[in-house]
Amino acid sequence: RVMDSYYGAGLRNYLFSNNFEQTRINIISGIRQQVSTYMDDDIEIIELRVEQDQEFQEGIRIKIEYFIKNYNAFDDLSLLIK
Repeated sequence: RVMDSYYGAGLRNYLFSNNFEQTRINIISGIRQQVSTYMDDDIEIIELRVEQDQEFQEGIRIKIEYFIKNYNAFDDLSLLIK
């Protein structure tokens, strides 16, 4: 997938964007689209939240709770973009 120019949710495109609701909606859409395209057989998103960080107002916190189908296991990932 390294050579696939469409791989990835494009989070770096939002690094210097204003922290508006529409920006957060676009990030959610991008993540869901990429999971559907590249990982639909492997994982299922249980919950996906993109919120303004409470401590760093310009930051965006991304939290993904997901189910790994092949291992019958739940996991989560939390990212803070400043």
